[in-house]
Amino acid sequence: MKMAESQANQRMKTDGEIVRWQLFGNILGQVLAFLIAIGGLFATVYLAINNHEWVASIVGGTTIVGLVAAFIKGQNAQNK
Repeated sequence: MKMAESQANQRMKTDGEIVRWQLFGNILGQVLAFLIAIGGLFATVYLAINNHEWVASIVGGTTIVGLVAAFIKGQNAQNK
């Protein structure tokens, strides 16, 4: 009986660590996505101010499309 309790405690401890690392990974992913979005928007504004409208539209468009695609992919993975 003691061995079964020990195994159950170890399994709960391991499961708790897995959940904590998954949460950390999710938060880190959101922070990095936010930083990429802000960087892309700053680059877009900088390029637009310096008369590079075409390049600014490409950088801005790909940043937004990339973030939307990543968001949709994340939502689909979460739903499964």
